[in-house]
Amino acid sequence: METIAGGFSSLKALQEEHQHLLPDPGSGAPTIADVATSTIKEFLDAAASSGRFIIDPRERRKAQEIIRFWTAELITRGVNDWALPALARPQLQSAEPKRESAADAKEQAPGGVADSDEELVRSRAIVRISASARQWRESTDDGWLLQGDALREAERYVRDDDDIRALVDASRIAENQRSRRKIGILSALVTVLLVFAGAVTYLLIRAVENQREIEQTLGAEQEASDAKDDLNKQLQESLNDQAKEALERQDQLDSRMAALQDVAKLLHRLRDQGQVNADEIPTILRPLVAALDQPPSLAPVAVDQFMRGYDSGFLQTSLVRNRSQAGSIGTFTIPLPSLTAAGRETAYEGGRPLPSINFSVVLDTVRRMPVFSAVNLQRSKIVSVERSIGTFQLDPRVPQHAQLSPEAFAGTDLDRGRLVNARDIAWGDAFSDDPESAGRIAFGVTNVMTNVTPRYPAFNRGPWVGFERYAREQFSQTSDRIIIFSGPIFGADDPTIDGMRVPQQFWKVLIASDPSSPGRLIVEGYVVPQDGGSMPAPFSPEAYRTRLAAIERLAKLDFGEMVRAADIASPSTARLAMPATQTGKDLVALLVQAQGADAAARGSAMSQLMAAIRDLQRNESDLRPLADAIPSIAKSFASLGPEAQINMLTLLAAIPKTRWDSDSWIDIKATARRALADAVAALGGCTDTSQACTLMAGLKPKLDWSLASGRTILVKFAGLRRNDVKATDDKLKMLGWDVAAEDRTALAAGFNEVRYPDNEDDRRAAEVLAADLRALGRSSVRATKASGPAKSLEVWLSI
Repeated sequence: METIAGGFSSLKALQEEHQHLLPDPGSGAPTIADVATSTIKEFLDAAASSGRFIIDPRERRKAQEIIRFWTAELITRGVNDWALPALARPQLQSAEPKRESAADAKEQAPGGVADSDEELVRSRAIVRISASARQWRESTDDGWLLQGDALREAERYVRDDDDIRALVDASRIAENQRSRRKIGILSALVTVLLVFAGAVTYLLIRAVENQREIEQTLGAEQEASDAKDDLNKQLQESLNDQAKEALERQDQLDSRMAALQDVAKLLHRLRDQGQVNADEIPTILRPLVAALDQPPSLAPVAVDQFMRGYDSGFLQTSLVRNRSQAGSIGTFTIPLPSLTAAGRETAYEGGRPLPSINFSVVLDTVRRMPVFSAVNLQRSKIVSVERSIGTFQLDPRVPQHAQLSPEAFAGTDLDRGRLVNARDIAWGDAFSDDPESAGRIAFGVTNVMTNVTPRYPAFNRGPWVGFERYAREQFSQTSDRIIIFSGPIFGADDPTIDGMRVPQQFWKVLIASDPSSPGRLIVEGYVVPQDGGSMPAPFSPEAYRTRLAAIERLAKLDFGEMVRAADIASPSTARLAMPATQTGKDLVALLVQAQGADAAARGSAMSQLMAAIRDLQRNESDLRPLADAIPSIAKSFASLGPEAQINMLTLLAAIPKTRWDSDSWIDIKATARRALADAVAALGGCTDTSQACTLMAGLKPKLDWSLASGRTILVKFAGLRRNDVKATDDKLKMLGWDVAAEDRTALAAGFNEVRYPDNEDDRRAAEVLAADLRALGRSSVRATKASGPAKSLEVWLSI
């Protein structure tokens, strides 16, 4: 061992010698047991003296850890005269190292963060416990495992030493096993006592019945003849013996019941000490244990047993088999929305839902707020709740860094907006009819930070309240059972306020079974924006109703084929193109006028429409229905007169590209793209310089025609006729897509998606191509990231 006078000159030199002494794993070199004890002592003396030249507190801590390691090795070898060396005081006055013995270093007062008296005591404890951990690891003898105070002491140092952590983990497992064995013994004892009590009770009942029978027999025989006195006497004696035996057995039963009470007290004490979990107590003894907490009449509801979370089989439907048979009750299975691959990466535990009473939430650890919530609501069982005076609390099931802090909202002028409303989950066996008691539970389980998103007060106390009331009271009013999915939309441009990203949009998807039509689902989806700078309008279903496919893209979720299909077939879909307000209705009426036969009326209508588009560029609720209606008229382009054709194209061109590029408008853009392709075909390809063709040429960049350029499209399909696939491909070619081939393959079964390579340009193209396919009737197609060469998209289709 090479040292300088007075120890090592730096932490690096100390670490190099430490590594030199350690054996190289897998090299066939000697083990640590082969290092001489004298060498270790010499190393420790030099290491302690090195404290004079190690000044940085962090480096001193590392040096002290090395000293603890080798001191523990001495203890493991049975060295009785061991002592934990302390680093010498750092020499601050001179850079010239001074000679100093290790004994002198030990006697000096500790210096630096790692050498305080408190740290020295801590280090000695770590060394002592680490030595025990090594002896346990080498001997594999469970006698070295820790219990009681020794285990609690060792738990304080699990982060300081890997051997201590391994010993503590093994000790915990052993302690849990001992607790289970105790419970098993106690359970067996309880079972024996209960069986014995049942037997005694049966014998007592039989004794009473025998006594009655004997009394009846004695009375009858005494009236018949005195000759039966001897028999009466014998019977009486027998009765007395049986009664005596029954009393003795009753005494034994009372003793066993007292023993049961003692067992309950023991379980109660073990539970309070943390050695037994409440759910490990036998069910038959739980009332006895609960009675020891407080009188049964005042016992609180055991909330944990009701935190079952979202139930995917919650919805019920009448199943009508045929006219001659009565219908029965079946269930729809509505699973939780699935996250995209990117969503799973940032979700808590990969998207594992956190269960509560009648609802679950999935948490995003980057945004530190729920991705979505899923609520089961049964209207017929809702109870009244009184808002409790409670505060928002951290969810103890989730690390603190993965959720927003209740204190983070102080001074921000933001509301802690609950995603799940307490009144939506206040039904079922967890809630009593007492509003105060029910309110404590309902608000208690929803006032946790895993259920909170930051919201502007005007939005949270205005449109959002109306949004919740509509879902709870007005949606599908004849349905008793409702599913409510809710969540924020995480936008890249969401503002940051005091470290919190504030979502600018929220969504809900409402699902129910239709009582008037067995086996039919009703699905409605909504997106509601919040704007911190203006007073929002009250919630109106028509103003915010949105296709489910658009919500899936915005929220990056998949609700499943059954829900998507129900959204398309439901009455809400027919209302999607309806204007949201009277202004919207007036604009659609003007649109009809702009294609009429009267030239003056057409001109007046166009002037008003162009002015409205300029004024409503930021007002989606009125501009959206107009933009949705224009392509519907333009689809029949060939039937329009020349001026009406120009008018429709002019209106489409007037809508700004920023609106066409909005994610929530992608399906409207796809409809407009298809209408434009039909218009080009109606004009024979539009190769001239007419006004209509000029307008169409200017529209194509706005509607992202260039995204198809240079890309190869491969179509794979299953369960479809090739002619139907070719017809779809021909329409895609009209939109500029280069479809290279259509291949029938069984691998496509169950898929309806556009697969794109992992880059932004191909992602945007895939989203537009998927929307084009939806506009052509393939309603469930969505874009999915996959591997593959750039500029190549794969379309997978099936029934």
